[in-house]
Amino acid sequence: MYLEVFLLALLRLGLRAFYRVPASSRWTALTTQPPCEAVAIGTIATLPIAFGLQLWLVSYMAQHQLTSCYHSGPFPVVSDLSPTMGGAAELWPSLAIVAIAGAQCALLFAVNSIFARNSSPIKTTLLVIACSVMVLQAIFAGAMTSPDAYSYVTYSQMGFASYVPSLNPIGIGHFFVWCSGFIPAAYGPGFIAYVELLLHFFHSSALAVLALRLANAGWFLCVIWLVRAARVSQRVVALTALNPALLFQYVANAHNDIIAVVLVVAAILLAKRSAGGAAILVIVAALVKLPFALIGTLAFVRIPNRAGRVWISFATIGASIILSYALAGPGYFATLAAYHRFLFPDADKVGYVVSAAAFVALTYALLCRRFNQTLTYAFPALAVLTQPWYFVWSLPYAVCKRRYLPTLLILAPFAAVLMEDGISHTALLAAYAAACLAIGGGMIIDLRAAISRRHLRDGV
Repeated sequence: MYLEVFLLALLRLGLRAFYRVPASSRWTALTTQPPCEAVAIGTIATLPIAFGLQLWLVSYMAQHQLTSCYHSGPFPVVSDLSPTMGGAAELWPSLAIVAIAGAQCALLFAVNSIFARNSSPIKTTLLVIACSVMVLQAIFAGAMTSPDAYSYVTYSQMGFASYVPSLNPIGIGHFFVWCSGFIPAAYGPGFIAYVELLLHFFHSSALAVLALRLANAGWFLCVIWLVRAARVSQRVVALTALNPALLFQYVANAHNDIIAVVLVVAAILLAKRSAGGAAILVIVAALVKLPFALIGTLAFVRIPNRAGRVWISFATIGASIILSYALAGPGYFATLAAYHRFLFPDADKVGYVVSAAAFVALTYALLCRRFNQTLTYAFPALAVLTQPWYFVWSLPYAVCKRRYLPTLLILAPFAAVLMEDGISHTALLAAYAAACLAIGGGMIIDLRAAISRRHLRDGV
């Protein structure tokens, strides 16, 4: 399950080669010379088309029942695709998903080159138009790949009664029974209150899902604004605004992780002015999802005094746990423990190693104010179960070290595919093979670049 995290880290090494080559290299034109205006316009305009193709494919799979689907809701859910979950996915749709993800990564890499040196009013205008089109596509997508939005609707109706003191697992083969049953909430009391308020006046599940998507579109715009406020280059803003993975997971599928990420990134930016204000934002993020109490410690890495950084971090984590317990009660924590037992009946040693890597990254950042780009990809392992939407947990860490953001955002569509349980194992192997080819190619380029630098240094 966690092999993809290691693979992403290695894939980053392969992609890095395109940024670190000598000036005489034949790759220079690809990476440093901005393409002509027509190519730029064509590339930006192609991203909404590729995203629309992805959404159409999911709807097509649901309509023709190419795999296990749930049609009880207004938006069918393509889920339970892999044999390990009781489904049987056809190979060609899975290969198509992998191919689309690869094409999206290539387009994002081209966008990175387009905005690397300069921009023009035409590029900026097209960027805004393309982003708007993709947001609208995600809001009105005909199908989803996760039933979580429906569970949010259920939690909004039940309120804090969504927490059950003892979870009685209903069997992995029927895990997604939101159409006829109920799964206890593993989300914090802040999120339960949020959806209760947001969906209070919606009595139709179709309107409720659309409301969740609209609200998450607003959170997505907040991500763009915060990334821009972090004083990054325009290419990073473009990579964020045109990112199909962010739009698919957090608008079309309406996952709630984006709320906590926005709060933590805002805390990172606010901490320079007010450590107390940043701590409040981190606590609110933890009330959405408890692991963000830990990720939120990144907000304090810029505090000069080490003792102060550690003190406020522990105080924030403690306050998050205490407040969560006070608002949600023991049932919330009992449910979290039950989920862990249910989803991890056997020890996952690789998962523990990757989780430990994420803890090391956080500790190293907090104590030494140092970061490592490869460890950026360990953060999804802090979740109970690695799923495609958890890749965004790495975003706050990358914001702290802004030069990590481009690679993380370029790889996001492929990262989501590598973390996907719901496609054919053969297609996943194809994805792994493609990643390994990119890694090998990158290593060869790095080696040739090193040889070229040595020859230049020796005057050969």
